[in-house]
Amino acid sequence: MDVKTAFLNGNLQEEVYVEQPPGFQDPNNLDHVYRLKKALYGLKHAPRAWYERLSTHLVGKGYARGSIDKTLFVKPTKNDIIIAQVYVDDIVFGSTSRYLVKEFQSVIESEFEMSMCGELTFFLGLQVKQMDTGLFLSQTKYAENLIKKFGLESKKTVSNPMSTTTKLSEDQDGKSVDHTMYRSMIGSLLYLTASRPDISYSVRVCTRIQANPKESHLEAVKRIIRYISGTVNCGIFYTFDTNVEIAGYSDADWGGNLKDRKSTSGGCFFIGNNLVAWHSKKQNCISLSTAEAEFFHKLILSPWFAPRQPLALVDRRLPPPEEGLQAAVRAGILHPGMHRERSRTPPPPPRRSPSPDPSRYSSLRDAILVAD
Repeated sequence: MDVKTAFLNGNLQEEVYVEQPPGFQDPNNLDHVYRLKKALYGLKHAPRAWYERLSTHLVGKGYARGSIDKTLFVKPTKNDIIIAQVYVDDIVFGSTSRYLVKEFQSVIESEFEMSMCGELTFFLGLQVKQMDTGLFLSQTKYAENLIKKFGLESKKTVSNPMSTTTKLSEDQDGKSVDHTMYRSMIGSLLYLTASRPDISYSVRVCTRIQANPKESHLEAVKRIIRYISGTVNCGIFYTFDTNVEIAGYSDADWGGNLKDRKSTSGGCFFIGNNLVAWHSKKQNCISLSTAEAEFFHKLILSPWFAPRQPLALVDRRLPPPEEGLQAAVRAGILHPGMHRERSRTPPPPPRRSPSPDPSRYSSLRDAILVAD
C-alpha cells in the first residue's frame, strides 16, 4: 500500500514561515511571508509530522503502537491479529483474517489518498513469494545486480563464502587497494545478509578491516561474491506448518581475531521451524578459554529473552560453574566474594587442590579446565 504525497499530510505544531513562491505571490504584500499549516517536502519537520498524524489516526482506530519500533502497529482481536509496518510512504500489512485486512484498507483510505494496494511481491530489495505452504524471501534481483556491479559475473563460483582455515589480519606488508570500492562491496554485502544468514559471519569478518584494506582482504570479499553467484536463488522459507516455541543456538570461538585475540560470537533463533534472527559479532572482552567465550555470549543473549518467554539455548557444552563465576567477575557482572554474601558461615581457608589424574578425563582439554 502506497500513500500519495505522504509528507504533505503532516500537520505542523511549530511556527514555520516560507517566502512567497513564484506564481503564488501577493502583489499587494510582496514583503510578507507564508505561515505553513502543513508540511512540505524538504522540510526537516515533514517526516515527524507525517508519522505523528498517521499514528494518531491508527491509535484512534484501536491499533497499538510498538514500544520499540514506533512504525509498527498491531491490533489483536479474540481469534485474529493484524500487523502493519510503515516505511516512509509505504505500508506493509498482513493479518490472519480477511475481514481485518479490508477493515485496515478502509481505515487508511478514509483518511489518506492511496495509489496502490495489492499482494506484496517486492519491498526494499526483498522478493516475497507467497505460497499455500508458506513464504519464500529472497534477494535474487539484488544479488544479480551486485555481481554485475563489481564485474564478477564471469568468474568461477565457489562452494563456500570463506575457507575454514582463513584468518584475516592487517597484512601490513600487502599491497593497498581502493578503500572506496572495498567499502562499497562491504556495504552491498551487508544489505544482502537480510535474507542470507549463510554469509553473515564471512561478511562481518571482512567489515573489521576497512581503514586500510589490502589485496588479501579484497580477495576474501570477492570470494564471498563468487559464492553468491553460485547461490543467487537462495533465500529463507517460512512454513505455515510449525509451532510457536522459541529456540536459540549459539556458539563462540576462542581468540579468533589475530589482532586483539578477541572471540567471535554467533547465534540464530527459531520460532518453531522458522529462522527469525541471526547474528555474528566480535566480543568486547578477551576470554581466557573457549568455555569463557561461550559464557560471555550467553550472558548477552539470555537477558533479552528470559523476561519475555522461556528460551532454550542449545550449545555444545556449558562452562563449568567455577570458570563461569570467574568470567563473570572479570566482566564486572560480579565482584569477588559476591556469591558468598548470603552465606552465614565464613568461607573455609583456601586449600591447594591435588593435581588431577589425566586418566580420569576424556581429553587433555577437559583436564586443563579442571586444573584451572
